[in-house]
Amino acid sequence: MVEILLRRTVGGAAAENADGQAVLARFPIGFLFPANVSDPRRRSGRYHKFFFCLINKVWENQSYYQTADHLRKALLIRLGHSTAYICRTGSEAGEIVRIADSMSFAKMPTDEAERFMGEAIKFLCEEVIPGLEPNALRREIEEMIGGPSVVIDAGWEPLTGLEGG
Repeated sequence: MVEILLRRTVGGAAAENADGQAVLARFPIGFLFPANVSDPRRRSGRYHKFFFCLINKVWENQSYYQTADHLRKALLIRLGHSTAYICRTGSEAGEIVRIADSMSFAKMPTDEAERFMGEAIKFLCEEVIPGLEPNALRREIEEMIGGPSVVIDAGWEPLTGLEGG
């Protein structure tokens, strides 16, 4: 990732999503601002895009988690990407509370990222929407992101359709 300077112009610095558009709208025309930019062709960008598309798609099709972010945090905790704290006071004193940690695909070796994705799909298909077929889910996410999957194994059977990806 590299930090670059961008200038907001009438026709420049367009964002691809609503959050980005809202941020840019606050900058006046001619405003110079720093931006962290990474090459979207990098492996970590593909994992990131696949992961968040996966979370959002599953969240839209379940009724337990109130937000996609709640689902993401529950998944991180379930897969061990969390920190445990012991409550010190109040009625919960002595109880363990887990807080989801931040994670970065850019910092994960490829085999770890692939293992994480397989475990994530397994959790989503077994515990969030029981009976959801992992290969079907992976293929749907691939169609949504417009490219081959970064997932090699969803935990049960070898995934198909990865040729050339």
